Amino acid sequence: MLKSTNFLIISYLFTRILALVVFNSEIRSLDHLFWVRVITVWQQGGNPYAETNHLNWPPFWPFTLVILDYIANLTKLNLVFLIRFFLVLTEASLLFISYRFLVKNYSKDSVQELILIYILCPIPLILVTVHCNFDVLVGLFVFLGLSSLASYQELAKPSDWLRGCAYLGLGILTKTIPLILAPLLLCNIKKLKLKILIFGVALLLFPTLLSISYLYYLSPQTTIDHVIAYRSYPGFYGVTGLLYLFGEKEFVLVYQKIFFVFLLLVSIGASFYFIRVRTIALPRIFLFSAIILLMIPNLGSGYGPQYAFWSLPLIAVIMAFASRDLRLVIYCWLVVISITYLVEYSISDTHGSLLGYFTNWNITEISQKWSSRTGQTLLRLPQFGASLVLLYFLTSDLFQKQSKTIV
Repeated sequence: MLKSTNFLIISYLFTRILALVVFNSEIRSLDHLFWVRVITVWQQGGNPYAETNHLNWPPFWPFTLVILDYIANLTKLNLVFLIRFFLVLTEASLLFISYRFLVKNYSKDSVQELILIYILCPIPLILVTVHCNFDVLVGLFVFLGLSSLASYQELAKPSDWLRGCAYLGLGILTKTIPLILAPLLLCNIKKLKLKILIFGVALLLFPTLLSISYLYYLSPQTTIDHVIAYRSYPGFYGVTGLLYLFGEKEFVLVYQKIFFVFLLLVSIGASFYFIRVRTIALPRIFLFSAIILLMIPNLGSGYGPQYAFWSLPLIAVIMAFASRDLRLVIYCWLVVISITYLVEYSISDTHGSLLGYFTNWNITEISQKWSSRTGQTLLRLPQFGASLVLLYFLTSDLFQKQSKTIV
């Protein structure tokens, strides 16, 4: 068992080192160019939030870019390589923390399956070395937050609850999406003193509010338009993609408002539920979070392939306690989305065009065809269908576990 696990860990490290060596600065997504542009504006004394349209989140990632640029200048290393290395290191940290979490709470056998998912599923590797977006940081902070909350539910230690607030707060500072998981913090809070509650709320929200307030001070309208009101880009996937495909794009704005209200009602309902229960079992914490974070990109108003890192680390851990049917659905889902990502990142110029790079084929015409709204919606249709099936089974498993839980 130990030798097998060590072999898998070595295999994982080998794939990441190989990717860092093989994927040079010529293999880059559009986000690479965005990050370089952000750094350039910063170096010239400008405000990249106002002078580019590449930043739509609180400033955790821009400050990370500044630090990486400083290291690049100090060490004479390529900035794109350093960004890749940092993201790979973040992903490895996420895997290590997931590994330790499973060893502590479940059997050691489950960790092999976890590592295999990271090795055989190409999505994490593609996102950190080709796409180079920073959503792996969101995945890391969310996982740390949920594991801290799970520990609080087991041991009722206020320090665990505060850690959960702090990690989710860092997630919100990176991208505001983890705010939707805040209702989980309400479970079993009646045991906490008022000063602990106030400190926890401060850890959760104050860094983001302070940073956005500063951005607003520098450029009010840009902050409202690009950060506060940002909802990603509709029409390339899922419901909004199908609305564009069938010529009903005028309903996209209506659907966005409907989904926002739906998400708000879910959040309010979850808050009322969690504040009433005495405790919540570990599987339900991860199931609830995975459902929410999978639902937003699949049923929401906008989509980006990098959003897979919101839910994929949670789903990889859910395999340890999932029912037989759910495990089968997860495996099928992983196969479908892996094929989709491989095709997308092979032919899309904005996503690295791996096929063109490794074969020297001219795939510009193919890339333009499949990079349109219609092309991307059709290409991702199997992924959308598989994700809806997975959402159904995750929700079913959540309610089954709820019916078996005494609160």
